[in-house]
Formats: sequence, structure tokens, C-alpha cells
Amino acid sequence: MSQEELKPITAADAGFDADEPNVKGLFLFLSGMVVMFIVVAVSVTYYFNYSYEQVEQQQVLGMPSEQLAELRAREAWNLTHYGYLDKGKGQVRLPIARAMELVASEAAAGKVKYPQADQAVKKAEPAGAAGAQAAAPGAAGK
Repeated sequence: MSQEELKPITAADAGFDADEPNVKGLFLFLSGMVVMFIVVAVSVTYYFNYSYEQVEQQQVLGMPSEQLAELRAREAWNLTHYGYLDKGKGQVRLPIARAMELVASEAAAGKVKYPQADQAVKKAEPAGAAGAQAAAPGAAGK
């Protein structure tokens, strides 16, 4: 075998670049990518928050729906007009202003049908006593 046949193959002979990588260029590229990632992340966050506020404004704080407006109108009408609740039982609906006048006149005449006296406040029982009382009825029934 001759010397030419034993000669080692270099990177240039194989078609590869034997130079060192450009560290400065790689560092600048990587830095640019990190900065771009941060800008995109912040932009997407602000866009999401803006879109969420717009949807919230439209759906929650915006104009009420037609169904809600109809319900409120019906409730307002019920509060200001007479009507039958149950004709057979003789139950009627009074306007709220008239009902307040009647309650005020009954209170002035002393005919109020609900208790007006202050009620005594129940004292809190210790936790052990409540547990013993709860167990006692069960044991008494056996």
C-alpha cells in the first residue's frame, strides 16, 4: 500500500466545515428568540385580558336581556296593581303602597298580628352537653 492510500481523511475532504461555531452569532440569535418569546407572551396575556373584559362588559354589565326586562316590568306591575291570587279562597294582591298603609294603620291601632315583644336570646349550650342530650333520646327508646 502506498502513502496516499493511508492518508487520513480530513473534514474538508469529506465536505464538512471544520471551523469553530460562531458563538457571538448564536448568542445574539438565542437572545433575540428569548426577547421575542417574552414579547409574544406579554402581548397574548394583555390581549386575553382585554378580550375577557369586553365579553364581561357585554354579557354581565351591558344591556339587560329582553326576558329580564319583561320580568322586571311584570314584577313592577304586580307591585302596583290589584289582582286575585286565588278567587276561591278570596286571596287578593294589593299594591305595595296600599299594603304599607294598612300595616301602618294596624300598628297604630295596636292590631298587629305578629309578635312585637322582644324575644329572649337562647344561651349557647356547651358542645359536650348537646352531644349527651342527642345520645340520650336514642338510648331511652331502646
